[in-house]
Amino acid sequence: MRTSWLFTPHIQYGIFQKKTEVNSASLLEWIVECRYNSLNACVKRAEMLSVTIVIENIQDRDPFLCNMIADRFQSDAVALSVDAGHAHFTHNSFGGSSVEDFIVKAGSKIKHVHLHDNDGLADHHLPIGDGSICWSGVFFALKRLPEVPRLILELNNKRGIDRSISYLKKIKLAQ
Repeated sequence: MRTSWLFTPHIQYGIFQKKTEVNSASLLEWIVECRYNSLNACVKRAEMLSVTIVIENIQDRDPFLCNMIADRFQSDAVALSVDAGHAHFTHNSFGGSSVEDFIVKAGSKIKHVHLHDNDGLADHHLPIGDGSICWSGVFFALKRLPEVPRLILELNNKRGIDRSISYLKKIKLAQ
C-alpha cells in the first residue's frame, strides 16, 4: 500500500512536445530513456518507502509522453499529476488538449491534481473562478476516473483559498 506522500519532479523534456512533433521513434525513445535514467534511483527509493512519484504536465499538449515515461518504470511508485492551470494555458496558447480532455487521456494513471485558475495566456495560479477554466467540465472528467486523485489547491497566494472554496460551493462542486 502506498503512503500519502508524493514527490512531483518537473521533468520537462522539451517545449510543447506532441507525439506528432517527435519525428522519429529513436528520438522518442531517447527522451523516455533520459527521463528514466534521471529518475530511476528515486523510483527505487520511493518503492522502498512506499512513496509515489507523480510526473506532472508542464507544457505538454497531451499526456502521451508523460504516460510513456510513467509506463517505462513499470512501478506502482510512478503515476501522473495533472496541473489544471498548465493544461489550460497550453490548450489556449498552443493548441493542446483542454483540461477535461487531458484528464480523460491521462486516465487511471492520475493520482494527483493541482487546481488553480488562469486566463489561458499565462500560468497565474489564480484562485478558482478568477480565470477561464471550465471547472464543471474538469470535475466531470475527474468523477469519471476509477479512483479519485488527491486534489491540491496550488494558488499564488493563500488568501485565495477561501475564495476558491466559495466559488466551488457556489457552482455546486464542493460542499
